[in-house]
Amino acid sequence: MELLQALGDRSGQACYTIFMAKGADVSNLELLNHILNLKSDVEALQATLRGDHASHNNTQGAKHRLDVYIDHRSGSERKPFIVTVDGLFKNRSSMSAVRVMILLVLLLDLKDRCDGGKGIIDRRQAIRKAYDVIVGGEVTDLDNTLRSALYRFEVFLADQKLLRNSEIVLRFDFEECQFRVDGMRPDQVPEIDLSVSSPLPVINAVINDLLASSPLTRLRREKALYAPPGPQGIDLMLAEMFDHQHPVSMTALFSRPSLQNFPYQLLQKIGASDQRLRRAKVVQDGYVSGRCKCLEILPRERIRNLIRADANGKFLWYPETIKIDDVEDHLNRWADLVEADNAYTLAITDAVTPFHMATFELNTAVMPEFYTMFMQRLSFEFMSEEGCFVVGERSAYTAISEHIVYRMLHHPTTVREFSLVAEELRLLAEQLRSKGPLPLSAA
Repeated sequence: MELLQALGDRSGQACYTIFMAKGADVSNLELLNHILNLKSDVEALQATLRGDHASHNNTQGAKHRLDVYIDHRSGSERKPFIVTVDGLFKNRSSMSAVRVMILLVLLLDLKDRCDGGKGIIDRRQAIRKAYDVIVGGEVTDLDNTLRSALYRFEVFLADQKLLRNSEIVLRFDFEECQFRVDGMRPDQVPEIDLSVSSPLPVINAVINDLLASSPLTRLRREKALYAPPGPQGIDLMLAEMFDHQHPVSMTALFSRPSLQNFPYQLLQKIGASDQRLRRAKVVQDGYVSGRCKCLEILPRERIRNLIRADANGKFLWYPETIKIDDVEDHLNRWADLVEADNAYTLAITDAVTPFHMATFELNTAVMPEFYTMFMQRLSFEFMSEEGCFVVGERSAYTAISEHIVYRMLHHPTTVREFSLVAEELRLLAEQLRSKGPLPLSAA
């Protein structure tokens, strides 16, 4: 044992001294010399390995540059684009409009993941929108065109050898509609420094829309985001929370009913924007299919405000074009929605709600994504503009769900049984029909 310790932490002379002190035969010195030589070889190998590890650590932060340039190709209507790839891969290929849009969306999705984000939430829909922009609505059977192009895209990339070298391949995963990086560990993918550029305005418009202008894409990357009032702010953020193929659940603590649950015809009469009209259709279609779920918690007094009007008959929370018949129809259709036994739930309460917020659970992958939206109201009118701050952390979602939402749902005045909630709404509609609007000063 003493000899083994000497071999581990002493010099060859120390080993020799111990060996001889134990009365060993001189002929056994050859064995000792052999062991010492092995020890020396092992130490040299360890030193070499340490050097390789240090070299790896020094280069670990280095990025693999990948530049993709998309330009117009003159003289070809069938393949009007030329794609040049440099850096990690070196190649170029002429492409049709549909293939270049597929490539562009997949590369922008990969770029966002390389930059620390989670990518584009619905890549097939993004491809559809991008292609629709570039062809200007000239394709009659757009869905079938895209389905066929996506199905053949992997074969096209393999034939062109556009995104591969001897070690690394960007492989198209048809099921996920996403690039997979073969030849790299998952933790190495962020080491790709991906750049996509073009001198063409239509290509830059798609790039800006998918990466710069998409609030949800930015939120998934940055974890927190302020969305200002208006179509490109909170309206777009809310639209993107629902307008995709994945299951989504929303819990809302609002001070007034959400526009997305209004009857479509009423929204048209109110003058809602095309964006809000589309969100309402997407959400209500999602209720029917089961993809979208919503729990809306509203103050009872705020719902009563729907039938309040001034001395001239102008309703407090509707524009002047809306009359008694419209409001009565709204309340009855709302009751129908509650009773439909679908994915929409309404809870009515007298509990104080000093703010309004919404939480979202998006099931985009094995692990769901959680978002919490804190809203800022800028006016008291029905179609008021509002901004919001959104946080993409599960801890915020959980705290609000387990404490605030739970407290509101279990308040003694809260009614959430669908038949009782629908009854309250129908009684309000009946009151409006029989007695007219509530005056603004009435309790």
